[in-house]
Amino acid sequence: MKTNFQIFMFFLFVVSNISCEIEKSLEFNSKGILGDWDIEGGGIISIESNSFYLSAGCNTLFGDVAIKNKNLFFSTIASTRIACQEEEISNREQKLADLLDNKNFSFLIKDDRAELYNINGEIILILIRPSNLNLINEWSLISLRSNDGVSSSVLDKNTGIIFLNNSEVKIFTACNNGGGNFFEEFNNITFSDLSFTERACDQEKNIREQEFTSALSKINSYSILRNILSLEKDDIEYIRFSLKD
Repeated sequence: MKTNFQIFMFFLFVVSNISCEIEKSLEFNSKGILGDWDIEGGGIISIESNSFYLSAGCNTLFGDVAIKNKNLFFSTIASTRIACQEEEISNREQKLADLLDNKNFSFLIKDDRAELYNINGEIILILIRPSNLNLINEWSLISLRSNDGVSSSVLDKNTGIIFLNNSEVKIFTACNNGGGNFFEEFNNITFSDLSFTERACDQEKNIREQEFTSALSKINSYSILRNILSLEKDDIEYIRFSLKD
């Protein structure tokens, strides 16, 4: 009897450990759904550990999401209320909202592709990891962070930055132009030996130039999503660029 009991306890121990490993594996694999995706057919979605937002080009749809064992549980969806000029985009947003609102899906990830299935095993959405641009490009300023907060300005029209293959950088501001060097490794970035022309400009342009160069001096990392470059300090975005047309 004692031997049988010992065998039974050993069996329970093995089953318990296997169950724990399976649960850990499912939890690890479930995290693969996190991050930014393009939606096949139109739109983008960003999934975080307990929330999400998506857009088809006009409004932003958002809400809570629970992720467990390769299943997504979407909450009631809220939305911004921008009047969309294009009916096609508005219809697409409504279709996505109806599709996800208070719905549960299982998902399967294959390389850079995720498939969302309903309870009948039918594919409801296909998500594709976005293709992000290389840092070595010419970028136009969208917005920057200053003491007054994040802002954009009509003075930013010709402001931008060019990263070159030889680790040199060219900079264009609201007033003067300049350049220098940069060092980049594993999404960390630093600038050195920056110098600018000393053209006399009106006060508004001078102030905007100072805000831009001040923000640039704080940068220690960057990230790129699709065609948007974010220059950051300690993971906080200070300057945002788009690929120059």
